[in-house]
Amino acid sequence: MHPFFANSQQLDILVLKPLNKIQPNWLLNWDDENRIYVQTPDCFACKINYLIDCIQAAPYSINYTDQQQQLMSHLISLPLPKTVFELNQCYILLLKNGFYIDKWGQDLISLLSTLVNRLQHIGFLHFDHLDDRMQKKTSLLMSLILFDWYRLDIFNEKFSYNPQ
Repeated sequence: MHPFFANSQQLDILVLKPLNKIQPNWLLNWDDENRIYVQTPDCFACKINYLIDCIQAAPYSINYTDQQQQLMSHLISLPLPKTVFELNQCYILLLKNGFYIDKWGQDLISLLSTLVNRLQHIGFLHFDHLDDRMQKKTSLLMSLILFDWYRLDIFNEKFSYNPQ
């Protein structure tokens, strides 16, 4: 588990609460022994643990690209979503502005990895210690990725071909 997100008091509120209509059980509990969020049925813990692993494994760049700067300026200008509807509006706005969120959200995950690494480089070692602006950027990116994964799960479930 990436220590930047470990045992956070804010992660579930800022990242998962906006997704509560998708998954009502949005609260996270930390497991000190295994150093992961406790995975319970009907909970986002499994996906948040996976996302954090993806962030840790993702390549990151030293410099933001123009698209990353443009994406971040769009994100920071948006109000922090409190509902799935508001999160969906952010998602649609990004798509309309030409930001392609591919099947695994690799571009967003790489952007998030770059952001987390830059924050750690300048001395922010934990998500809960970020200022509001940086928490907003980080949590909105994470929520968008989880929302995208949810949409893909529904799409794949609805349109998967299961010959009998």
